[in-house]
Amino acid sequence: MIKDKQRMEWLGLDEKKVGRRGFLKGGAATIGTGIGTFGVVRDNWIFDFKGSTAQAQETGNEQTLVPSQCPYCGVGCHTYHVVQNGKIVASVPDKDSSVNLGMQCIKGLTASEAIYVDRLDKVLVRKDMTNPLTGHESASKGRFDDDVWHETTWQEASKILVDMTVDIVEKFGGNAIATYGSGQLTMEEQWLENQFMKGVLQSNTIEANARMCMTSAVTGYIAALGSDHPPGCYEDIDTADMINFFGHNARGSHSVLFWRVIAEKEKRGIPTIVVDPRYTGTMDGFHQVNPSNSYNITIKPNGDISLVNALAYMLLTEFPEAIDGKFIADHTNGFESYREGILARYSPKQVIDRTGIAPDLVRQMARVWAEASIKGRERGEGGVTSFWGIGGWNQSIHGQHNVLTLINLHLLTGDIGRPGAGPFSMTGQPNAMSERLMGGLTGRLPFNEGMGNASHRDYIARAWGIPPERLAETAKQKNENYAIGMMERALDGDIKMIKFSYATHIDLPEVKTLVRPALKKAFVMVTESYRHAPNLLYADIVLPAATFGEKGGTYQNSERRIYVTDKAIDPPANTKPDLDIIITEGREVASRLGLDADKVFPYKKATEGPHKGKYDPEDVFRVILAASKGTSTDFSGLLEIEQRDG
Repeated sequence: MIKDKQRMEWLGLDEKKVGRRGFLKGGAATIGTGIGTFGVVRDNWIFDFKGSTAQAQETGNEQTLVPSQCPYCGVGCHTYHVVQNGKIVASVPDKDSSVNLGMQCIKGLTASEAIYVDRLDKVLVRKDMTNPLTGHESASKGRFDDDVWHETTWQEASKILVDMTVDIVEKFGGNAIATYGSGQLTMEEQWLENQFMKGVLQSNTIEANARMCMTSAVTGYIAALGSDHPPGCYEDIDTADMINFFGHNARGSHSVLFWRVIAEKEKRGIPTIVVDPRYTGTMDGFHQVNPSNSYNITIKPNGDISLVNALAYMLLTEFPEAIDGKFIADHTNGFESYREGILARYSPKQVIDRTGIAPDLVRQMARVWAEASIKGRERGEGGVTSFWGIGGWNQSIHGQHNVLTLINLHLLTGDIGRPGAGPFSMTGQPNAMSERLMGGLTGRLPFNEGMGNASHRDYIARAWGIPPERLAETAKQKNENYAIGMMERALDGDIKMIKFSYATHIDLPEVKTLVRPALKKAFVMVTESYRHAPNLLYADIVLPAATFGEKGGTYQNSERRIYVTDKAIDPPANTKPDLDIIITEGREVASRLGLDADKVFPYKKATEGPHKGKYDPEDVFRVILAASKGTSTDFSGLLEIEQRDG
């Protein structure tokens, strides 16, 4: 933990003696400074520091600030844990952060409260376990009452888990074991999880909640741009001449992003477009600031592609000066067939039955897009920035095509590749970008490559300390239909074991008709922080895990910024970080399967510092950085910075 004197002084806190009331007053100053630059009514979207909490008695006990990142959405707000007497008593934003600029929404401000509710600190084994080796199916799944569990030790649970894992691999093959991971695991945990599944077990059945929310963006970016990365950053908001939200109620889902945009709208008068079947809080906020340039489009469901292509039609026919011919010639292909298709099928009149949007309104939208594009092109920065979120644009029967269509519109006017312009997908979780970067999905490898790339696959095998031919065999394994297919295979008996790490089964489709029947048939291992989490209903073995604030690591937010989350407090006794759980199990299983565990997982437990007695995430992070060197996502320069700055 660190004590930041400058931050303490700015917050109005006495470094020697910080009381609860004094801290909360300082926290209120942070929030007021951050959002006080614009006047839109916020309707209780942030925590009220003037309430009864702020009247708490001063304790006289010292408080320490520990840097972290908010564990909720993909904005990735930089925060500080406020630690007092070994507990996190509050969270406050970092006023100097270039991400959240001293702002934080109610979710982030109260993030630490969940740490102390319904915590699980016992290792649990279901008395009536499902055993895929014998064909026994548990009759008690669907319940998590105390009487269905046997409390045990980590040692006994580890033996059950390792024995079951090895026996399944030897009898059915590694691809009979599946993992469902998370965009809330740290980057280091995601790296190890993928290494264990694909490198040690030779299973290609690894999925994550990123599949449910971000697949459309991932495949859209790869298909259009060749790389799964948003070509923009939050600073684009500061120079954009127009900002749009497609299927994205940012006011509720990414509040700080919304506040940054609405501040620029009020300050510089930029137009906005919001497309959503509902009239949302985002629409209402922009309307309050300036109704004359707030284009709030309540579209018919599934009219997305038709509307965006109708905008392209209007740009091509009525605002040709907005078309960036040089950019198209230099950086794209397929323009003529795209143009022919748009002109033949997507006039606003042709698609009004699908969009419900009057042609004149489409023309107005195209006009402001054209004006913004031309402004940005002429001055070399600015133009059009478009955001979309996980639910309204990605999670659709044509989500990938939604993404492709919007990217194509940006390519048409050259609104990409310069400050203030670009198509920007926001993730739903704080580390979903890293889940993708670490390759934690079927058929993917770390650093933005697929398993079909033989040279990269061999490179990763060496980085993982396994024979290249082993990973080549993993690449041959199939997991058709990905996360849903994984559950279909479990229901059919092909998947024998499923592991859940920092993710829940209830975010999957067809929970009652597919997922839960599948979980009854498979042996289910869960790492979990909460006693009554839904996963425990169907778990056979439950390992109590440390959570946010109780472990260290790194996150990567939606703009691909990497941020360190320091350990602030000790976790409850008998809990472990997922990092330790993966390494411990991984070493034992690797040895049983004939691999050199010291080569695959070359990590030693820390003998001092905040991670004493546990594995240090910095050791894993350094391995990731070194392995990234020379790849398309090379961030090994951080090692040079460490050597230079210490």
